[in-house]
Amino acid sequence: ESKKFQVQSLNDVTMVNLPSDDGGAKLNVGIVGYGAFGQFLGQKFAEKHTVRCIDVSDKSNEAEESGAEFYPMFELESFLKESDVLIL
Repeated sequence: ESKKFQVQSLNDVTMVNLPSDDGGAKLNVGIVGYGAFGQFLGQKFAEKHTVRCIDVSDKSNEAEESGAEFYPMFELESFLKESDVLIL
């Protein structure tokens, strides 16, 4: 049976509940670019999933604060292999 996405509106941000959010397996979410918006997404996804991020700048402190694992650019191949979902 196919599950449908449930959409909730929180102020100006619309969050989508994935089928895996209902207690299913955690996803490995990879975020490319960890600026302000990437960090916002990382905090939200870290509530229910494992978050990894990659950036051309050292964002390891920001990643640690938001519950994400930081990958430097020279580890791009590992980052891609370990991510189920990529957010560009």
